[in-house]
Amino acid sequence: MDPGEGDRVRLEKAADCGRLDVRVAPGLPAAEAGAVLQAHGAGRSFDDEHVHLSVDWLRSAALAASPAADPADLDAMLEYAAKQGWCTADGYVRAHLEKEQAA
Repeated sequence: MDPGEGDRVRLEKAADCGRLDVRVAPGLPAAEAGAVLQAHGAGRSFDDEHVHLSVDWLRSAALAASPAADPADLDAMLEYAAKQGWCTADGYVRAHLEKEQAA
C-alpha cells in the first residue's frame, strides 16, 4: 500500500498475502501517513512504526486490484494477524510502515 505520494492511497500486490506493509515517502511522519489513510477511509495512525488498516477497505481494495484473487488468502492472512494480536475489535489490522529510500 502506498499513501503519501500526492495523497494517493492504493493497494499494491493485492495477491501477496504473506506480508502487510504501508510504503511512505522518506521523511513522512507516521501520524501524517495515518491522516492520509484516514482521509481515504483506509486506516488510521497507530505508532511510529505501524498504522492500522481498515479490514473493510483492505477487502474492497484487494477485490478491485485483483478480481481473480482468492478471498480465502486474505482471510487466512487476517486470521494469522488476529492470532498474533494485530487485529482490533473495531475492524482494523496493524501494518508496518516502510519508508521508501530517497533517490
